[in-house]
Amino acid sequence: MIREGKDGSLCMYWRGKLICSYPLDYDMRPSVAGREGRPDEFFISQANTIILKMMRITGFTIKEQINHYKLICNDTYERKMKGEGIWSSDYELFGVAIYALRKLKFINDDLHVRDGIAFFPKYKM
Repeated sequence: MIREGKDGSLCMYWRGKLICSYPLDYDMRPSVAGREGRPDEFFISQANTIILKMMRITGFTIKEQINHYKLICNDTYERKMKGEGIWSSDYELFGVAIYALRKLKFINDDLHVRDGIAFFPKYKM
């Protein structure tokens, strides 16, 4: 199901399946001061932070990180296909993993979305 806001929606796919969507005007962290409320900004900042922390703290290489993020995406995909419960925190983790894979150039930005992110404007009738 696509969740549409007044500015449109951010949809995330894995293996050609829509995993989750967020309205572009949705506030991911309303308790944080200065938060602009856009999920794409939240996911970008979280992905950048986690990539750097994994390199500094654990010493994971880029290839190892890509494998970890793919595992998160595959796990979320499998649970979605089986109809198992997925919590909002799982969707957030999936979003961070997608954005991290995009940052590490594993996912390309193109118009044909199979794995990755798509922005859709608000549907008008």
